[in-house]
This record gives sequence, C-alpha cells and structure tokens, in this order.
Amino acid sequence: MERIRLNKYLASRGICSRRDADKLIASWTVLVNGVRAELGTVITEADEVWVRAKILEHNDASDRFRRV
Repeated sequence: MERIRLNKYLASRGICSRRDADKLIASWTVLVNGVRAELGTVITEADEVWVRAKILEHNDASDRFRRV
C-alpha cells in the first residue's frame, strides 16, 4: 500500500494548496481515522480522512492518489 503525506493528498483532491493544507491541519480541522492529524502525517488508501466534518472518499480520486 502506497503512503502519501496528508498535505499532498488534500492538494491533489483540490481541497487547497499544500501550504493551505498545512494550515488546515494545524488548525485541528483535519482528522485521520478519527484522530486529529498533525503536520507530517502520512496516510494510505486504507485511512479515512475528514476535513471540516466531511469524509473524503479515496475512490473519487484513486488516479490522483497514486504517484506519477
């Protein structure tokens, strides 16, 4: 299973830029598997990511999740 930094994942989903993703993570509005995310968090496709109380579905951007 591939691992990717959370800020890169949020940027690839079109939520925000990587720098803005770091701000979101620092402001405690991002959860990974129900736990508050921290800067530098690494996720896999098996993880659930919540932004502002809304879950992001990995399969919506499965082609974006993989590295090119």
